Amino acid sequence: ISTTNLTPAKNNVRYPPRLEWDIGWKKKLRGGFGYYLAEYLGADNAIFTMTIRNILFLHRDPQWYFYFPDYGYYGFDFEILPSISAGYSIRF
Repeated sequence: ISTTNLTPAKNNVRYPPRLEWDIGWKKKLRGGFGYYLAEYLGADNAIFTMTIRNILFLHRDPQWYFYFPDYGYYGFDFEILPSISAGYSIRF
C-alpha cells in the first residue's frame, strides 16, 4: 500500500508519470501436450503464448480516499503485483 498526493477534490489524485512494461513470448509448438492436442483435433498448428504484465511494479490504482480538514482528500492505493498468463492458440 502506498500513498498519493493531497488534493482538494475527491477522485482527483495526481500520480507522477509512470512506466508500465509488459513482455510476452510466442512459440510454435513441435511437440508436447499442445502440439498433440492440435494434432488430435486436426488443426494446422499450435502456438504457446506467455505474458508477464506490470513487470516493473509501477501500475497503481487508487482504492480509498481519506478526508483531512483544511487539506483535502488523501488517496491510498495498491501497487499491483505482476501477473503471468500462459495459454495455447490452436489454428484450424
